[in-house]
Amino acid sequence: MGMFDSINYECVCPVCKSKVTGFQSKNGDCQLDTLQPQQVNHFYSLCDKCGCWINFDRIVQSTENFTRTVEGKYKDGNRPILTEHTKNIRI
Repeated sequence: MGMFDSINYECVCPVCKSKVTGFQSKNGDCQLDTLQPQQVNHFYSLCDKCGCWINFDRIVQSTENFTRTVEGKYKDGNRPILTEHTKNIRI
């Protein structure tokens, strides 16, 4: 199993509205540290209730603005991007 860092962030799932925690990133030193979202360029978690994958990617040259992308459950071996839930977020 690869190393990662935990991200101190939680949100409401844009699909099912349940609480999502357990965000991780491999953008830091990957020493099982707990980092703030502003310390990495990419972090992600899985919604335990509906199974969608929530990704945050830093917008270039910004410390607080991220693009949130949501991928749905696997269908035919693919995770469809749910474009209606993709948006820019200030963290």
